[in-house]
Amino acid sequence: MIAIENKIRNLILELSYYQKKELFHFLESILHPPTKSNSLLQFAGAINLEDVEQMEKVIEEGNKIDEDEW
Repeated sequence: MIAIENKIRNLILELSYYQKKELFHFLESILHPPTKSNSLLQFAGAINLEDVEQMEKVIEEGNKIDEDEW
């Protein structure tokens, strides 16, 4: 059992920050499967801030009325 734990630990050390984050979420989902009450929480942090800001900008631009368009 110790040998596999050491192999896993060594592999984790080779991962990038993003890969470690993905692995963390994967392990969390295995150890703590979502229940009905927390099923949406599994998506928290799934979209990075830059993408959220870009989506907000597009939404705001889409809500503008161009009166000269028609």
